[in-house]
Amino acid sequence: MARVFMILAGLTGAAGVGFSAMAAHALQDQLTAQAVDWVETAGTYLLLHAPALAICAILAQRRPHRMTLAAGTLFVLGLAGFSGGLLLLALAEFRPAIAVVPVGGTLLLLGWLALAAIGLTWPRNRQDS
Repeated sequence: MARVFMILAGLTGAAGVGFSAMAAHALQDQLTAQAVDWVETAGTYLLLHAPALAICAILAQRRPHRMTLAAGTLFVLGLAGFSGGLLLLALAEFRPAIAVVPVGGTLLLLGWLALAAIGLTWPRNRQDS
């Protein structure tokens, strides 16, 4: 799973850069201001969560734990729901996607809490590791 999370981290970061650049430069004259904001927000969330996925990849490689799998999976599903939903709204005008966006946001929140839970299992000092 470590390899998959690292690949997804790279793709997520690249997509975040691409969508953020599109929102800043290419879409201004083609979409409404609201749609451009949605693309920008989607790109920002992709960029913010790419490092989290990379951390999950490193953790899965070095300290395999079921919470690592949970955190990475929640981040991937959350990004698909949140950023994917916003992009569907903005670029395809697919209005039913609005229902998925808050679910995606909740999954992202749970991913961060799963990452925090991993810390609860870590040794308290270097002698214990």
